[in-house]
Amino acid sequence: MKFRSVVKEHWPQGAWFARWSKSEQTVHVLHGSGVIVRADRLFEGVWDGDFAAGRFVEATVFTGSGIRLQADSVELIPSLDFQNACVFVNLDSSDDEQCASNSLLCWLTQTGNALDPTWGDYYIDLVRVFSVGIVDELPTLRLKDGARVGVVALAGWSISAQGGERMPSAEVDWFEPNFASYRAFIKGVMARIQENATGPDRPKPLGVKTTLSTGYDSVAVSVLARELGVTEAITILGREDARELGKRLGLKLRARHRSRSLLLPNRVVHECFAMPIGQNRPLAIFDRELTDSVLFSGQGGDITWGMKRWFEDDRLRAPNFHAMVLISQLEHRLRVGYSLVAVGVIGNRRADRVMAITTSPEMAAFQEGERGRPIPRRIGVEAGIPAELFGQTKTAGAIAAPEVFSGLWNRSFKKFLRSVPDPTATAYRREDYPNFYASPYRWTMHWAHEQMKDRYRD
Repeated sequence: MKFRSVVKEHWPQGAWFARWSKSEQTVHVLHGSGVIVRADRLFEGVWDGDFAAGRFVEATVFTGSGIRLQADSVELIPSLDFQNACVFVNLDSSDDEQCASNSLLCWLTQTGNALDPTWGDYYIDLVRVFSVGIVDELPTLRLKDGARVGVVALAGWSISAQGGERMPSAEVDWFEPNFASYRAFIKGVMARIQENATGPDRPKPLGVKTTLSTGYDSVAVSVLARELGVTEAITILGREDARELGKRLGLKLRARHRSRSLLLPNRVVHECFAMPIGQNRPLAIFDRELTDSVLFSGQGGDITWGMKRWFEDDRLRAPNFHAMVLISQLEHRLRVGYSLVAVGVIGNRRADRVMAITTSPEMAAFQEGERGRPIPRRIGVEAGIPAELFGQTKTAGAIAAPEVFSGLWNRSFKKFLRSVPDPTATAYRREDYPNFYASPYRWTMHWAHEQMKDRYRD
């Protein structure tokens, strides 16, 4: 099989849409300027391996999306083990014509489908996609007129003349259940991602930055990034101030107040709500710094480094809401052209070993009760960061209700709500999904898609 591709200069640079027939040998692709297309694969993002080799499918960490062509199949690859990129595809893998995209809005636009105007629970549906983990049957989202779309998440999906099937996860040389081995593993993955991003073979080398706050996780991530020579960081002010930490780490720090997220242009706010709900909107105030970059982030540290085990097994099944902030940045990420590497999630398929390290005697001096995170605490303290400067409760980076729904765009959304028959209707129980239960703001995804309806039109 082969690609026939057309660059769409007005599209977000990381977006792609593929259409193919099983009776032909050509995959037709429309894509933004940042998507790399080769003879047998296309991709956007970074991974912990040599860029020139292009072997993102076998990587320990891949944060992006892509396609790999085999002789008789098309393999759709989301972010591997991460929740920041999916691939949307026909529900029925037996159909002769298949369509796939790394943007739900793009897939809907190009296929002529639409969100179900009577269904307000897409937020909960997406939480469920990630909480069920790596599965053997595609999870789906309902669409208008009874249609559905398949969601490829966390592991690849192969489509051939015989139908579709989940691809096995890559074999990984994991860490031993001790702190030194785990620390070296994380740092090694970060180093290989850095080499991938900045290598001379990339058409456009990416800058590498880190986030910094007064919490546990971003401090640990910034310590490891600094050891790798990363010198630039961003920090969000408001209810916390990490500038002193930045000085101690020798980072060139760009700081902005979180209140600026309330003044973002509507077109940027639409991006943050296109995959609900815009909890990570403060990142959008750093468009200039994030453009064409890789961002090492502490996001996800709470679900891997905390005293509570979230993942039930190596298929990443999780009983609770987690890491939706990663997927909520999808449309913003594709336009600006950055890769978000949630360092705390690296190695999460061996959450059993991480928990063994967390609760081990060697970590006892860094344990601080149920809310503590011994691993990032130790990384920071051993790097010379005074314990009292980090590990604090922080609220600047992510926005929670009701503030998440504040801003200049709110009048437009309230106007849109008048077209919704019952904005509080829901098919789920409060006990199962308490976040935003029966809230009218679950409809922000419909509103954002309506406002962005021309983004992927030809």
